[in-house]
Amino acid sequence: MMMHVMKMAARIWTALAFSVRVVQSQQHPLDSLTADEYEAVVDILTADGRVTDATRFHQVSLKEPPKSFVKSFRGGDPIPRAAVAYIRSSPGRTCRAEVDIASRRVVSFDEPDMAEGQPMILFEEFYGAGEIVKVDERMVEGLEKRGLTPDDVYCVPFSAGAYGDPDEVGNRLLKIGCFVRPAHDRNVTGNWFARPIQGLLAVFDLNTDTTLDVVDTGVVTVPTDPWGYTSAEIEERYGKRPLAVARGGRLLAASSPAVPADVGYAIDGSVVSWDFWRFHYRVDKRPGVILSEIEVNDKGTWRDVAYEAHLSEVFVPYMDPDVCQYYRTYMDSGEYGFGITMTSLTPGVDCPKSATFLDSTFHDDFGMPLTLQGTMCVFERSTGDPAWRHYEWFAQTPDSSIPADGRPATELVFRYASTVGNYDYLVDYIFMQDGTIKVAVGSTGYFL
Repeated sequence: MMMHVMKMAARIWTALAFSVRVVQSQQHPLDSLTADEYEAVVDILTADGRVTDATRFHQVSLKEPPKSFVKSFRGGDPIPRAAVAYIRSSPGRTCRAEVDIASRRVVSFDEPDMAEGQPMILFEEFYGAGEIVKVDERMVEGLEKRGLTPDDVYCVPFSAGAYGDPDEVGNRLLKIGCFVRPAHDRNVTGNWFARPIQGLLAVFDLNTDTTLDVVDTGVVTVPTDPWGYTSAEIEERYGKRPLAVARGGRLLAASSPAVPADVGYAIDGSVVSWDFWRFHYRVDKRPGVILSEIEVNDKGTWRDVAYEAHLSEVFVPYMDPDVCQYYRTYMDSGEYGFGITMTSLTPGVDCPKSATFLDSTFHDDFGMPLTLQGTMCVFERSTGDPAWRHYEWFAQTPDSSIPADGRPATELVFRYASTVGNYDYLVDYIFMQDGTIKVAVGSTGYFL
């Protein structure tokens, strides 16, 4: 039953990802792995006898060539392509494989010491374990105390952290809490986290597909308010929000700026150029977007600013000592992945309608390619500030007034959004005309 649920969950995620087949080719040694290359990694490992029906691919990433090679690379040079894959074919055994895609051979295959950590959570683990737990007789009993049945709830697995508990030894644990399902049909949006069932928690081991324990600290009243966030639900709660009107009665524009006739940036393959800036981008399942070879043009000479920049980690400690809460110290990038949780951006909401939208290709739990549409956007925007200005007092005469001279400030934004459970993270790399790079990381969505 567990395997059936897990496979169903993986298929559901694949469908949700809006998969399309994209033909890609490499122009730069740091380009993202393509759909063909992900397939090649699976094929090469299978031919080498390393892959079975039980094998799952936790992470497949580009193996970067040496920096010296990248810096000396010129267009048209042969490009070495290799990948590093973390896979599991049996419980408790994680293997690291290095695959040379160009020569179609396995360079190395070993079992690293994972005593202090676990590979990333798979989608089939995330979606499948909750379905198993909620029908455990101890969980059913706990739900009955609260006037609920398994059909009334959905259960969400969370990473369990590492606290030296005896259950951690030799196990791959998830802590699973449940929520009352929204009244909406599953295909309609609603606040799925509005009604938590507090004081009831399951401990689940993915290595053995068993519920090790169900903790019930007593009945806590379940919230009754669904706190929906859709426009219709907000209007029902608060009434229709009036349109913003500026002084003098002019209606403030609610839409994005008008689409310009042209843009000041160019995208050549995976290289973005704007003003005196130039940088390369790619995507990876764990950190999301990776920028590299960030340079500025100094009077015709390209100068290095940063070789590589990407998100390192997002640590989310809830800091609640309750037995059903203390484990909530999530590593949202390392455990869940800021790349694979990237979501399609909505023009006019997430980015201006005039932005350029870019797709991302990752891999699913079986190592096969998965393309997510419109997950990154690039756009210029005016800051509303002057980049430089000067009003010259000495130029003024009694007969004429000379206005200030100046230049409006414009910046380039490279943005993506990752949704990890209830949090929607937005990450911006902002390139400015004074040589500054700003990195903005923020969260929206809703809080538990």
